[in-house]
Amino acid sequence: MPHEADIPTIYHIEGSRAFRVIWLCEELGIPYELVFKRGDPAASMATLRTVHPLLPMAPVVRYGGELIVESGAILEILLTRHGKGRLVPAADSADFLFHVQWLHFAEATVMSRMLTERFVAMASGMDVDKMPKGYTVGMDVTAPAMIGSTAVFGYVDDFLSKHAFFGGAEFTAADIMMEHALRVAKLVVWADTNDYQHIKAWRKRVAARPAYECAARAATPGGADEYGLPIATGHPLMRPSTSVS
Repeated sequence: MPHEADIPTIYHIEGSRAFRVIWLCEELGIPYELVFKRGDPAASMATLRTVHPLLPMAPVVRYGGELIVESGAILEILLTRHGKGRLVPAADSADFLFHVQWLHFAEATVMSRMLTERFVAMASGMDVDKMPKGYTVGMDVTAPAMIGSTAVFGYVDDFLSKHAFFGGAEFTAADIMMEHALRVAKLVVWADTNDYQHIKAWRKRVAARPAYECAARAATPGGADEYGLPIATGHPLMRPSTSVS
């Protein structure tokens, strides 16, 4: 029986990165408590502001008597304390290198590039899908100095053309981190990653996992749309023409 302090309390907003923590707990069989207001992201955020006023963000997890943020860090803590070697390749394997890279790539590169494009588009009054595909120096558009999200998706798809999972041969926590980033691309930069053959096949594989299905039911009990948001909720980053029904 786990000690009460070792049972994570996950402060959640439907459609948020907190889904990663829920999914990991389901994969590892870790008991957890989920705190959110079903179908009401604003009310869930109000709870977060009460619990963690200096940095209200999802997920916030109460664990070991502390409040912890950052989904990647939370996953590493739970893997270290409860994983018993599961969902992480052997440290002396080539797959371990892939696992660690993609575990960090999800936020440091995929989400970072996408959100940069979104914020610049908002500041410029442009539709995000009309943004340049990469920052260039001078007139040489063939050699961008900074790649954009389109190049990132191409790199991801190329990797998945050679490997079944982001952990290499087997599913790992890196896949949990990457799934959210690739799912919300259509929301953040209006790019459907299902347009990439190998990403689409991988998304189908991971969504078929029993723990994913359990996590989805727990995270959005009223059902979710293609972004993982509760049905009919809507979101300010959606295309203006997107209908919510």
